[in-house]
Amino acid sequence: MDRRMAEKLYDSGKEPTVAKLLEYDTENERLKSKIAQLGRIQRILPSLHPPIIPRIRINSQIQTITRRINVDLGVNPAIGERTGN
Repeated sequence: MDRRMAEKLYDSGKEPTVAKLLEYDTENERLKSKIAQLGRIQRILPSLHPPIIPRIRINSQIQTITRRINVDLGVNPAIGERTGN
């Protein structure tokens, strides 16, 4: 709601203003409840899922595996060609 709409509601009189305030209060309480529910779910979720391996560790593992494959194939990783084995 912007200022113009708020002023229009205020000018509409006591009964419409009170009704709208009660409507907003109900919506506010519903949203507070939803936020609390999401907070509880968020605290539970980490225990349900295994920890995520940091990206650096995964990249390091990929590099190690790539080096091992290159050694097994006899490829010089610096030039990308076979070393003659």
